Amino acid sequence: MTTAKVAVADPPKKESNILLFVIPIVVGLVIALIPEPAGVDPAAWNLLAVFVATIVGIIAKPLPMGAVAIIGILMCSFVLPGTNK
Repeated sequence: MTTAKVAVADPPKKESNILLFVIPIVVGLVIALIPEPAGVDPAAWNLLAVFVATIVGIIAKPLPMGAVAIIGILMCSFVLPGTNK
C-alpha cells in the first residue's frame, strides 16, 4: 500500500497579514487626499476613494470578500453622512 503525500501550506506570516490590511487603507487615503478634478463633487470623489479601496481590499484578501464589502459599505456611511436623509 502506498501513502499519498499531502502538501501543507505554511501559515501566513503576521507581517504580511498586517500589510494586506494596510494596502487598501493607504490606497483609499491617497485617492481621498488628491484634489478632486474640476466639476467633481467632493462627496463623489470620496466615494470613489472608498470604492477603489474596497476593490483593492477584495483583491488583497485580508478578510473574506463579504467582510471587505461590508466594511466598504460601512465606510460609505462615514464618507457621505449628509446624503442619507
